[in-house]
Amino acid sequence: MFMAIKVEKDLGPSNADIWKRAISAASTNNLDYAIELLRNLIKSEPTFLLGRQKLRFFEIQKYKGQSALNRQMSGVKSSPILLKAGSLLKKSPTEAMDLAEDALAYDPFSPKANEIVAQAAVALNIPEVAALSYETLCEAKPEDPEPLRKLAEVLVGQNEWEKAHKTYERLLQLAPRDGEALSAFKNVTAKLASLSGGWEKEGGDYRDSLANKDQAVALEQEGKIVKSESAVNEQIRLLRAKIEAEPANLTWPKQIGALCAQLEKYDEAAQWYQYTFELGGKVDSSLEKTVGEMKLRGLDTNIKIYRDAAVQDPATYQAYYDQLVAERKQVVLEMAKQRVERYPTEFEFHFQLGKAYVDLKQYKEALQPLQNGAKSPAVRLDALNLIGFCQWQRGMMDMAEKTFTNAANEIPIMSELKKDVLYNLGLVLEASGKKDAYIERMKEIYEFDMAYKDVAKRVEDSYG
Repeated sequence: MFMAIKVEKDLGPSNADIWKRAISAASTNNLDYAIELLRNLIKSEPTFLLGRQKLRFFEIQKYKGQSALNRQMSGVKSSPILLKAGSLLKKSPTEAMDLAEDALAYDPFSPKANEIVAQAAVALNIPEVAALSYETLCEAKPEDPEPLRKLAEVLVGQNEWEKAHKTYERLLQLAPRDGEALSAFKNVTAKLASLSGGWEKEGGDYRDSLANKDQAVALEQEGKIVKSESAVNEQIRLLRAKIEAEPANLTWPKQIGALCAQLEKYDEAAQWYQYTFELGGKVDSSLEKTVGEMKLRGLDTNIKIYRDAAVQDPATYQAYYDQLVAERKQVVLEMAKQRVERYPTEFEFHFQLGKAYVDLKQYKEALQPLQNGAKSPAVRLDALNLIGFCQWQRGMMDMAEKTFTNAANEIPIMSELKKDVLYNLGLVLEASGKKDAYIERMKEIYEFDMAYKDVAKRVEDSYG
């Protein structure tokens, strides 16, 4: 026997007041207070479905407004709560459900917390609550067929035939060859037909419906209607099958790499591009470059997350941010080394290697690849600027002065690069005690761009 679902008019005076205060708080965007009130309300009234639905809605609103880092930390905070809730599931489903709801306040999309609530709800004969949990998981992972399967089973148990029918349709879009889901879909279709006087009222034979789904999948495979995340994941699944059938074909893994990048799963994209590069005999330099780009995009995503977090809480997150920045520099260095080893006559790659060493403040190691890089007309002047900088940082002041002077003489117009070269030359001259020559270099820049760095201050201070 199912427990009766309560509606607003079934609430006692005290709980009715809590309900009104919660809705009022949410209307002023005070989500924390609204969530707190609703948490207490559903503990008192576990079958008040509308209250639980509103609670989940507000929790999701709050969760989506958080940074990615805060979301990750929410999962950490909820882990011990879920451990305890799982141990109580069989012995005390009510207590397990309450604890899982505490965890959902941190992360409403938590698979484990929603599963515990669903199982507890089934044990307590409140299938509507179980359905809400699986609907939440469907929203969290629209490409995952498993929550849809469980939701459909709960709906069938409630005799919610139309909802179950639509849910199985969605499931078969993701998994069109799922025999168990197809069989259940046929049964639900037959039940609907018997209740409504025939499937025709619903819009046609189920075989036609499935044919349309298969056609949609085929179109996705051709790359014609790849829009949603679930569609992209289905296309990836189909491409995996093609790889098994044609393991030597480079097209399929390369397409998977592009689709993973589309989903911003850059680590997976890098792995698929690397696989394609190696499968092709490591001869496609563009693929090798793409592998590096994917790795860097993944790191850049995490760096942004921790940079934002470090601004808010430097004591906790600054070290993580610094570590990721250092890791990115090391990845750039390793990529540059590999390119130089593979293409030793491409002098631009030597320049990139030298620049990577400079970013790591390894000035001695940077000099040789930068000298090689200076052989390439495309990067010669940039390389000379960095060579002078390395010599300066190593205390080789006379050599740095000569290198910067030569670079400045080779640049015909006052470009951004020439400003940088002259500025560095000026600082070297200042450090060498050549005050007049130092000011002359600063004046050269001042005449064209007095707003460049602190040039105006340096020049104007020299007069007074």
